[in-house]
Amino acid sequence: MSSKPVHPLDQPPTPAHHPPERSPIKRVEISQVVPFFSYFILAINVIVFLIDLLSGRWLTALGAKDNFLIVQGQLWRLFTPMFLHGGFVHLGVN
Repeated sequence: MSSKPVHPLDQPPTPAHHPPERSPIKRVEISQVVPFFSYFILAINVIVFLIDLLSGRWLTALGAKDNFLIVQGQLWRLFTPMFLHGGFVHLGVN
């Protein structure tokens, strides 16, 4: 018997590949945690805005970001602008 090469199209078809059976759907429960820290920061922003509004923008004058004053040593001006807003739209969008 001689072993003659067989053309690929003359070979018998290979068995079809079947994907592995899928496991049943697994449900993942995500705990619903109340974002207390976010609510706390939101409340601080609203309270500071109202105090600033009622004081005639006194807090903005004391805490707005001013590079010259920061260099002069008023380092709180690096953090206080996070809580200061220019108006209701600015507060709402942020």
